[in-house]
Amino acid sequence: MRLAGTEQSGRVRVTAHAADLRPRLRKASEELVESLRQGRRPASISSVITSLAVLLMALGRMEFTEELPLPPLSASFSGSEDAEDPAEVLDMPLEMPGEQQLQPTDQPVETPPPELAETVPPPESLPEPEVDLQVPESEEPAAEPVAEAPALPESPVGTAPAVSKSAGAALAESRSGAARQQMLMKYGGTAGSESAVSRALEWLAGRQRPDGSWDFADVGPCSSPGKISNPIGGTAYALLPFLAAGNTHKVGQWKPQVQAGLQYLTRVGISVPAGYDLRGVLNQRDDDPEPNYAYYVQGAAVLALCEAYGMTGDRQLRPVCEAAVRFLVNSQDPRGGGWRYVPQQAGSTSCTAIQVMALKAAEKAGIAIPDAVWRGVGLYLDSVAVDGEGRYG
Repeated sequence: MRLAGTEQSGRVRVTAHAADLRPRLRKASEELVESLRQGRRPASISSVITSLAVLLMALGRMEFTEELPLPPLSASFSGSEDAEDPAEVLDMPLEMPGEQQLQPTDQPVETPPPELAETVPPPESLPEPEVDLQVPESEEPAAEPVAEAPALPESPVGTAPAVSKSAGAALAESRSGAARQQMLMKYGGTAGSESAVSRALEWLAGRQRPDGSWDFADVGPCSSPGKISNPIGGTAYALLPFLAAGNTHKVGQWKPQVQAGLQYLTRVGISVPAGYDLRGVLNQRDDDPEPNYAYYVQGAAVLALCEAYGMTGDRQLRPVCEAAVRFLVNSQDPRGGGWRYVPQQAGSTSCTAIQVMALKAAEKAGIAIPDAVWRGVGLYLDSVAVDGEGRYG
């Protein structure tokens, strides 16, 4: 009895409400706080923290490793069809010694005036390039009589009259007699310089060939001949110093030599629908099928013929000069206004300069040059001008 009473006295009666006896859901935060308070680390809590860390790292990686679109890269293999043929790259005309390369410009090239295009005949009226550049079997090509070449068309707006005897007479007087002596004294000529000119002309006269021509590759017994054989070009450039010293086929110490050279130029050219072709392409004996010097030769030949005509007024030279000038006019680039290696090609400065010299000599001799030709020349020079002070590229 004593034992039973002791057990009953150790018990404590607890009064509870009915709501406290129902199960209650605890919040996750409460469980987390309770677990931390009791020092427990359940596996679920570690998993949640680890998952959050991995998620944050993944979000950061996705933000910084986003791939940006790259620009397309165009490339081709050497054996593909689009690959550029090296032969085509290297197969281009090389510049002559001293030739000025065309420089790119940021300024747009102006379109030439309509009058310039009207002066150039349509392509079907010009000789085919294959015909012009074909080398004949014989050394002397068969040429039509120069007198049969059609004359230049009359230009109502030409810059020179049909005949200008005063200009030709002034040119002849300035190169002989008292006028020449006055110019020598004015511009520094001396007895020594005149002696050098005389000896140079004597040397040239000794190199003239029996047919009246000169050639760069034929210097007689002298050494160091030229590598290019072109008798038309050699004759033209040899005649110019004789004419500059006052010698013509009418007067002067070297009258026979000048006459023989002019006769050679009047018979060796080729009469074509575009005019009188003196480029020397059909008469060259070297291995170059398309020589770059063609219009350097044409311009010099026209210059020599027109100066001789202007200095003497010899009517027998006029048809040749007119036809040769017409060939230059038809060869001008209809868009850019210059001259280069083949007819109507985009111009180069040095080649254009020689053609302009020839055309000015023709104009002084009384051969009318269409105004559109000079406008084209001005257009070309403006397009290659380096600055406004006379420098050209």
